[in-house]
Amino acid sequence: MSVKILVVYHNNAHIVGNEIFTPILAGAKSKSSSTLLRDKILRDDLGENISSKNALYNELTAVYWAWKNYDKLGNPEHIGLCHYRRFFIFQKKRSPYYEAKQIDSQFPKTINYSQETVESLVESCDYVAPMPTKRTSVKLNYARAHRIEDLQAVWSIIDTKYPEYSNAAKNYFNGSKAYYYNMFIFDKNTFFRYCEWLFSILFEFESTAKRVPDRMYISERLTGVFFTKLEEEGKKASYLPTLYVTGQKPTLKEVIAQTKVNLKLKNSSKLYAFKPIILHFTPHFILRMRRSKRCK
Repeated sequence: MSVKILVVYHNNAHIVGNEIFTPILAGAKSKSSSTLLRDKILRDDLGENISSKNALYNELTAVYWAWKNYDKLGNPEHIGLCHYRRFFIFQKKRSPYYEAKQIDSQFPKTINYSQETVESLVESCDYVAPMPTKRTSVKLNYARAHRIEDLQAVWSIIDTKYPEYSNAAKNYFNGSKAYYYNMFIFDKNTFFRYCEWLFSILFEFESTAKRVPDRMYISERLTGVFFTKLEEEGKKASYLPTLYVTGQKPTLKEVIAQTKVNLKLKNSSKLYAFKPIILHFTPHFILRMRRSKRCK
């Protein structure tokens, strides 16, 4: 049994790497990516890649690299994705969302990690996904933060190009179960199927959209559609909680700077643009309650 879980980085942070966790620098072709990590971990700009589009595709440039350069990972039987600040917790818990301030020597215990635990997990199910959180609806939640036209555009592409996914798209977008973070563990065949489907839609969206967004926030929603399709096919899932490594709380100066950047984005609502300021002044326990709202 071979399992590789990509840990996506774009700047300097504590590197998590072992026999399963495989760190990779996303957007390595960009001058703004970390120069300190370039020679320490895998990069998404070697071989066939879309590294130069990282500002638009974010962590998906690492996913694309893995898809097109799979042999460089050792051709694993299973492959997953997490982020340098978001990890699966490899055990069942009540809440879908937990936090830690930093990655320390107790981190493997915090996420219940061992090679044996992960290998046993993937043998017991068809795929691994984050526990969904409850929203009024995925569509409404997206419309509040981003451009609803983007969701409608990819929905139309699905109906035209992949009609066998139309029912999953309708059920997911109109439903209250929301899957975030683009995190997963798939077997190799499912991973290739996911990539072929996902990038086909995103490339067409990018080439045909009247107004291409600054970031592909829509990709998370497409991953949710894919999970929903697997559910409809009767695939057995293991839904795991997510650990978010918070780090130090940003200063008000940093929050204001990020808000100014958000205001320039083409595909964000004013609510999303001011999200850093809202988060800064909202009591933390309220934020955790919202992020931990589980589906029944």
